[in-house]
Amino acid sequence: MNAFALPLTLTAALLGIVLSGCNRYQVTVNERLVHTPPALFTDYDVSDPGLATCLNQTIKDRQISAANQLTLLNCANGTITSLDGIQVFSALKTINLSNNALSDIKPLLYLGNLESVSLEANPDLQCKDALALAQQLRGTVRLPEHCR
Repeated sequence: MNAFALPLTLTAALLGIVLSGCNRYQVTVNERLVHTPPALFTDYDVSDPGLATCLNQTIKDRQISAANQLTLLNCANGTITSLDGIQVFSALKTINLSNNALSDIKPLLYLGNLESVSLEANPDLQCKDALALAQQLRGTVRLPEHCR
């Protein structure tokens, strides 16, 4: 091994470690761009402001750059009345929608990977769709009191 091989190897290893810890940041070395983090996922359209706020925050917090990376969504205690547009997140496995103002949950019926759904404390929820979802899911559905 020549005299330059070891420092070069150590430098490359150190750069790899630094970059893996800085995935959320743009990294430059000697004013040259070395790493740019992936852009956050924005290619979705939901009409409900409460759902939009929940999705935006979750995408930002978890650094979601593609729809299929979102597998867990906690939108409890919001003001969500509509789930229109959530279908783009087809990889969702767990979703908490408790304590909202949902009446229609049909969009959830199109999310084939769902394993756990909480719909508790949605007093206007149509039980027909909630029960259909409970039958469709392999996992658990927590229903509002009036649908049990």
